[in-house]
Parts: sequence; C-alpha cells; structure tokens
Amino acid sequence: MNALLSTASATAGFGAPYPNATFISAVGHERCYTRYSLITRDPEDEVEAFYEAEGKSAHATMTTSRNPAIPDFRPLSFVHKPELMMFVMLDRNDGKTTVNVRYRTAAKPSC
Repeated sequence: MNALLSTASATAGFGAPYPNATFISAVGHERCYTRYSLITRDPEDEVEAFYEAEGKSAHATMTTSRNPAIPDFRPLSFVHKPELMMFVMLDRNDGKTTVNVRYRTAAKPSC
C-alpha cells in the first residue's frame, strides 16, 4: 500500500502516528531519528492531546514554546533520557492540521 495515501494506523507506542490522519510523506530515517508527516482535519488540541498521552505513557516530559503571535503553530518536544525523544510540530491552516514528527526510541553509539 502506498504510504502517502494510507491512513495512519493506530499502532500504540512512543512515536506512533496520530490515528485519524493521512500520511503526506513516507516514513523516513535520518541518522538516529524516524520521521513522518501527516495531515488531519482534527483540531490541534486533539492532536496535541494524543501525543501528550504518548509522552506520558513513556514517562517523557513535554515542553512547548507557543508564540501568541503565531497561534496556529505548536512545537512540542518530549524527552525521557537521551535515548527517548520526540519532536512534534503542529500547524493549522485552511481547516487542516499538519503534523511533522521526528522521534527516536533508542540511542545508538553513533548518535
């Protein structure tokens, strides 16, 4: 199945894609991270709550640095030890939320 056209699965776990979204880029690997991009009609609050729950279940601390001047853009980061990290960027535009995710679940010697 074409990853660009498939709906994100509801696979559980740290870094799992938001379930009510469609991939807009193939899952890729960049050095120590896995990355993907999704799009959904769901509001940012719902998407953020999904990733916040993922982070909490992995005992990761969430931080965000929202800028009131750019209310539809939300950067989120989750960290639990050096080997467990996730960065999520949410951007709301034209009634859709774009979700960009980079995460890692294990530290490699080269990282």
